[in-house]
Amino acid sequence: MNRHPHVPHPRECLAAERTAFTAVNRWLTSALGSNVTFLACFLVPLLAVPASEPVKLVVGIVFSNWFQAWALPVLQKGQAQADLKRDAKADADHLTFTHLATAVDALHEVCLAQDARLARIEAALATRGRP
Repeated sequence: MNRHPHVPHPRECLAAERTAFTAVNRWLTSALGSNVTFLACFLVPLLAVPASEPVKLVVGIVFSNWFQAWALPVLQKGQAQADLKRDAKADADHLTFTHLATAVDALHEVCLAQDARLARIEAALATRGRP
């Protein structure tokens, strides 16, 4: 469908917000927010139980917030999926608005043509009616 001059695409409105950082962030959240990361953050502290005390201390400090280390990427992954759905809806809305604007422009042209035609008929009738 042709682009209508009065209907900006949502990508044009959000172009400033789209950067390489968002692409890297999406990749990181999909990698970090996986079940493998969850299992690693859950199992590594359990594997450190038979280890020596310094190893337990380091693993305990590093993995003390394992749920947060897993949950944040999962939430970000869900947000990224919701963003994709919103982008798809914005594309569909843009197509709809472009179609509506084009249809209204075409209807406006038809109305202008009919108005000009009516004006010519009225002018012809007015000149005939004179004695």
